[in-house]
Amino acid sequence: MAERGEPELAEDAEPSIETDAAATAAALDEARGDPALRPDLQAFFAAQRTLIEAQTHHLGVQLRHLGLKIVGERLRVLLQLLTAVGVAGLLVVVGFIVFDAMDDHGLVIESFATAPALTARGLTGEVLADQMLGRIAAIRRLANANSITVSDDVRSGGGNAAVKLEIPETGLSLDQVQRFLHQALGHARRVTGAVRDDGQGHAAVEVQVSGGDPVTVEGASGDLDALMQQTAEKAFGVFDPVNYVLYLRGVGRSDDALVAAERNFKLGKTPIDVSNGLSLWANTDGDRRRALLRATLAAETYPKGWAGWSESVAASRDLGHDEAALGFARRLIGVHVGDQWRNHRPAFPYLIQRASGVIDRLLGDYGRLDQQLDRPAAAGDWRSPSDRYLEQMDPPLGRHDCGPAEHELVFARTAGPPAPADELQARFGLAVCRGDWGEGLAVAQERVSALETARASAQATSAGFVDQRLATSARPLLAQALSRNGRLAEAEALIAGAPLDCYLCVRVRGEIAAAKGDGPAVDRWFGEAVRQAPSLPFAYVEWARARLARGDAAGAIAKLRLAADKSPNFPDTREVWGEALVRQGEPSRALEQFQRAERLAPRWGRLHLAWGEALQGLGRPDQAARQFAEAAELDLSAADRADLVKRAR
Repeated sequence: MAERGEPELAEDAEPSIETDAAATAAALDEARGDPALRPDLQAFFAAQRTLIEAQTHHLGVQLRHLGLKIVGERLRVLLQLLTAVGVAGLLVVVGFIVFDAMDDHGLVIESFATAPALTARGLTGEVLADQMLGRIAAIRRLANANSITVSDDVRSGGGNAAVKLEIPETGLSLDQVQRFLHQALGHARRVTGAVRDDGQGHAAVEVQVSGGDPVTVEGASGDLDALMQQTAEKAFGVFDPVNYVLYLRGVGRSDDALVAAERNFKLGKTPIDVSNGLSLWANTDGDRRRALLRATLAAETYPKGWAGWSESVAASRDLGHDEAALGFARRLIGVHVGDQWRNHRPAFPYLIQRASGVIDRLLGDYGRLDQQLDRPAAAGDWRSPSDRYLEQMDPPLGRHDCGPAEHELVFARTAGPPAPADELQARFGLAVCRGDWGEGLAVAQERVSALETARASAQATSAGFVDQRLATSARPLLAQALSRNGRLAEAEALIAGAPLDCYLCVRVRGEIAAAKGDGPAVDRWFGEAVRQAPSLPFAYVEWARARLARGDAAGAIAKLRLAADKSPNFPDTREVWGEALVRQGEPSRALEQFQRAERLAPRWGRLHLAWGEALQGLGRPDQAARQFAEAAELDLSAADRADLVKRAR
């Protein structure tokens, strides 16, 4: 069947256009020889030209219409896309407003009721509410500056938006819609209050935080500012009992903070609440042994949380329990952000970074530590800029590269100043890096004195933290400096009072025994240090140095093998191992250890000096000279520099 009304053709029929074309061609051929047909032929061609021009014009019009149609289609598609984008944008805005409302856990200060006498003085309910808002906001800022847990926002409930966007045909503003959604969907707590004045010199400030007990503070009318401040603190304590503890610590009220931390712990109902309450209590307690018990109990109560593990790390390090700190830090980096408190989650990357840094320090992996500290400050990093610079001294000091460490100290002083005891600890590290034990002794004495002065004026809770720092850090390092300066009797008397379960304290006892030449005591104390912290490299390497000093190179290498197995990236292991091989008469094997040490600590002066000695022993004076020249450009102790000068001759 023909489609669309076309006539049917026989199967052998040819298209008519081909027949017409043949006839036309025959007629034209005949017309060439017949002059009478020329006018008709000219007329035919004129008609054909006219037809072609008409068809060309028609085709041009069609093409223009087609172009306009294409443009129209494109505009229609563009309009549809813009409409879709607009709808999607509106949905995003609405979704954001709804999500923001549902995630609202803040504190809203409503207008206060006030006594007529106060209103007459201009202290209206709105004014007093604004004052309360300002005070609580200031408390919140200080708490956040001392906490990884960001307290929720505090705002006015007056709804006085600077700009009100009207929603067409509703009579409502966007601000009103937002307030309604926050009230209907959010979890904000509201503060209502009243200030009363009996006209006889007595005033009372009363506030009610929704979901909490009423707060009332009374006193003399003339002390209204102080009454408002006390009320603001108590109201903030009801709203955010965790950060209230940290606020109290931040303003130097450590004893009050400890009481508040205990009260906060007692509010806990779920395992995570109880665990976090115990952790904060441990964080606040100056009795670090008691704090460790609470921290480990917190970790057992809710092992998925970071808080118990984190406080166990901190208390263990304060006590000198370095092996335990390593284990707790490894547990900490294994927890997941989704298992934490809502307010803890934003700071989770910082917590993991800090725990990883603890692990790197305890293993002497200063290259990895450098990578950790080189990252931008993460959310929740409450440390001051000067504290961060002091911490960034650790990698270069561990690699025996004193210059960059000194630069960080300069930056810390510029940004700070740092706390005096912290700066003195950094200066002690620089003195040790340079092998200047005379300067080290002076700085260690100054640090002990600074801490003892701070302790004398501290509250009892804060004094506990200072006592612990003196016992497990400041005094042992002073004993070490006394020993290095030949004052062995004083060193021995000072270290005798140090705890026996403190890793540094036991190692310093071993160093003092080595300085006295008491081999059995050396082995006893370093053996105890290894027993306390079998995973850490420091006691193994110090024990190896002591054995090497008394001529036992083989015994030294045995300890160094253990150190390398525990922590392959501690540079001191390889350097001392190289020296031991030289003593054994194997300088060629020593070169391999020196090369491995250089990869970990390329700018260590003593390493290049010992390397040069090994090359001299192998009869390679040119290579030895290059190592000696490099050592001369780096930090060396006075004894090592004198040795270098002698060899250069």
